[in-house]
Amino acid sequence: MSIAGPSSRSAGSEAAHWARQRVIRLTTIGRKSGLPRTVQVWFVVTGPGEIAVQHVRGPTAQWYLNLKKHPEVTVDFGDGPVHGYAQVVNDRAEVQRILREIRRKYGLIAWLLQLLGTSKAVAAKIRLQREAAPRNNEHE
Repeated sequence: MSIAGPSSRSAGSEAAHWARQRVIRLTTIGRKSGLPRTVQVWFVVTGPGEIAVQHVRGPTAQWYLNLKKHPEVTVDFGDGPVHGYAQVVNDRAEVQRILREIRRKYGLIAWLLQLLGTSKAVAAKIRLQREAAPRNNEHE
């Protein structure tokens, strides 16, 4: 499946479609088991073909530890899986920017969850992969 979903979307409408979703299903590969592990997480769109996920309580979330070891992930916005590549955000200012975007998107509940402090918060950006365009077979 392409990141545009079942119907073709422009990059702008694609990002708007993603932004309307409340949660994603993020599948990582277990760092010890090697098996797929799926969780539902909050996210924000950070750019064309890119989203960010976060964990406010620090680097103890299993999904975060898994994607650090195996950055190839799958994201499902509700209309089928999309392959992606995760990269840990090491810049503290960027982590804080992502947390602000999470608060903006999710409102009061996000504010409450972040009240305990965000000094240990972690984040990762996920670059979503577009499928290669189908090839025309001239011999058919």
